[in-house]
Amino acid sequence: LEDYVAKSFYKTASLLAAACHAAAVLSGVPPCSQKAQSCYRFGAYVGLAFQVVDDVLDFTSTEEELGKPALADLKEGNLGAPVLYAAQKQALGTDAREELLSILERRLSGNSDLDRVRDLVNEAGGVDRAKQLARRFIDLAATELSVLPSSGAREGLRIFAEFVVARTY
Repeated sequence: LEDYVAKSFYKTASLLAAACHAAAVLSGVPPCSQKAQSCYRFGAYVGLAFQVVDDVLDFTSTEEELGKPALADLKEGNLGAPVLYAAQKQALGTDAREELLSILERRLSGNSDLDRVRDLVNEAGGVDRAKQLARRFIDLAATELSVLPSSGAREGLRIFAEFVVARTY
């Protein structure tokens, strides 16, 4: 999961972190100040949550809702948080876990592999655990906002963060 978080940071979260930091600096806050660094971390946490939710939606949404085929990332070999949680040692029984790992190792080449992975991820609670991870990132992001003065802008950032975990597309 550590590698997944690092990849998600570089893929998604780093852009939002840099944008939030830049907005703070452009508003006159010194770049190395606590406020600017908190804005950076806020963006990073929201970006990480966004990526986790994106992985969850791949399992819970339809092609029409996503604008792309469901499980497209998995088909391309990208293992998101729900699959990684399902693959953990205690998430499934030994036989089910070995089956999941075998399917992933052969890159879902069997006819029913995609459906079976979906079933195993659901059985393991991978989607729910991934939702919990996204929620944890948003809670961390909200904590970073506490250094900012109470304002409409701070409230807007809080609402934006909550939208990230509530979104369905």
